Amino acid sequence: MKSIVKLLLASLVFLSMTVHAKIPAQIAASYYNALQRGDYKAAVSYFDDSSVKDFREMMGFINEMPPKTTKVVYQAMFGEQATKASVAKMDDREFLQHFWKSL
Repeated sequence: MKSIVKLLLASLVFLSMTVHAKIPAQIAASYYNALQRGDYKAAVSYFDDSSVKDFREMMGFINEMPPKTTKVVYQAMFGEQATKASVAKMDDREFLQHFWKSL
């Protein structure tokens, strides 16, 4: 599952390259460096708003799981205090940042 998610995220980066005024190799290197540093806020900046929104919508299947499973997944991704309500309050970029931290 992690390799599929990483592939999806890499694809989103390349689709979102127009956000930054660099050549593709520089964008990829900057993005990768941000991930390596754990600077997820910077890494998320390489995505346009619609891509980040699409990712969050794609992850909506979590809410379709049984409540106990949803709780466990949210706590693994967003911390022990995370609830469905607290995750719902996150903006899309914050959601993606927390998701990356959990990988």
